Amino acid sequence: MPSAIETAAYGDLADHVSPDGHVGEHCIVEFSVRRNPPDDCSDIVTLGVAPEQREYTTPTILTFRNAHVGRILQTDHDPEFNFLPWSIAGFHSTELGDGKWSFQLNCDSLRIDWVADWPSVDQGA
Repeated sequence: MPSAIETAAYGDLADHVSPDGHVGEHCIVEFSVRRNPPDDCSDIVTLGVAPEQREYTTPTILTFRNAHVGRILQTDHDPEFNFLPWSIAGFHSTELGDGKWSFQLNCDSLRIDWVADWPSVDQGA
């Protein structure tokens, strides 16, 4: 069963998430973390997500405001992995209350954790 964030990110294709939570059919085609002006105490995390078979089409863009990136863990330091796209192994979300959510993105040998507001979702064209 897809998580809340997978449902938001994958839209109609969320049904392709396997029962054990493995996606594998979607990838990250854009990734950025930048300061949230004028606040400068939080970040904006932006992800571009697309089905692997259509990774070069217009991605779904998720923008997470008031973000606080916790951990970025890379277990395999192969330089080739630094280049996008990254296959998504799992994308999880937990509601924390007061409008905040915890997110965990797992891509092959990379794991990124952050807390943020629920993202705005632009399904593209």
